[in-house]
Amino acid sequence: MIIVLMCALAFLVVVLPVVYFVYLFDPVRPATDDRLKSLPPVFRIAFPLAKALNRIGYGGLVCSWFPSVRTKREEQLAYCRFPITVSELFSVQLVVGLAVGVVMMLFGIAVKSSAEMEALPVLGLMLGLMVGYALPSTKVAGAVDERRTAIFRALPYSVDLIASAMRGGLDFSAAVRFYVNLGGDSPLTDEYRQMLRDMELGVSRMDALQDMADRVGIKEFHAMVSAIIMGTELGASLSDTMAAQGEDMRQIRFAEAERKAQRAPSLMLIPMALFIMPAVFIVILTPILMQFRGF
Repeated sequence: MIIVLMCALAFLVVVLPVVYFVYLFDPVRPATDDRLKSLPPVFRIAFPLAKALNRIGYGGLVCSWFPSVRTKREEQLAYCRFPITVSELFSVQLVVGLAVGVVMMLFGIAVKSSAEMEALPVLGLMLGLMVGYALPSTKVAGAVDERRTAIFRALPYSVDLIASAMRGGLDFSAAVRFYVNLGGDSPLTDEYRQMLRDMELGVSRMDALQDMADRVGIKEFHAMVSAIIMGTELGASLSDTMAAQGEDMRQIRFAEAERKAQRAPSLMLIPMALFIMPAVFIVILTPILMQFRGF
C-alpha cells in the first residue's frame, strides 16, 4: 500500500507538472489546441499527458496487441469525426483511468480508518482504473449514437426536399446542393457535401450514393440507395423513387418513436424501485415499528 501511494504521489507531484510544462512550450501546441476544440472536456484535459504517452509508443503498442479493437475504434472515430488517432485514444484512456484511480484511492485512504477496511484504497484504485479507462470509449460510442440519430431524423426531410427540388426542374446534383445550402450545419449536410465533392472529382452518382450509404451506416438509407439504383436501371423517375423512399423512411421513424414510447413505462420501473418505493416503505412501516417498540 505504501509503494502504491508513493507511486501515485510521484505521478501527481512530479510527472504532471513536467508534462504540462513541456506541453506549454510545445511549438505545435496552437495547432493541437485548435484540433481539440470539438472534443469533449475529458479529452481536452487528458490530452497533454496522452500525447506524451503516445510519443513513447504506448498507443501503438496497444494497437498492435488488439487489432480488432483498433479497427472498431477507427471506425467509430471516423464516424463521429473526432480529430484524434486510435493510438491517442488509447493513451487518453490510460491517463483518465490513472487519474480516476488515484482519486478513488486517495478517497479510500481518507475513509479507511472510519470504515475499518484496509483494502478500501486498493479497491478504489481498481474501480477507478476500470471506470476511468472505459470513460473515453464510452464518450466516443455516445458521439457515434448521437450522430447516427441526428442523421436518421433528418433523412426523411432531406429526401423529400431533394425530390421536390428535382420536380421543380433541378437535376440531382443541383437539388442536393440546394438542400446543403438550405440545411445549415448538421451531420447529414456534411455527408451530402462529401458526396458532392466526390461527384465533382469524377465519381459517378451511384457510386457516390453508395459511398455515402457506407459512411452513414443506416440500413434505411442503404435501402433507398438500392431502390434508386434499381429504379435508374429500369428507367423509373428518380424524383418519384426518392419521394416513395422518403415516405417509407418517415413511417419507419414514426414506428421507432412509437416503440420508444411503449418502452417508457417499463423503463420508469427502475427509478420507481430505486427512489420511490423505499420512501413509501419508510412512510408505511415507520408507524408500525414505533408501535412495536412502545413509542
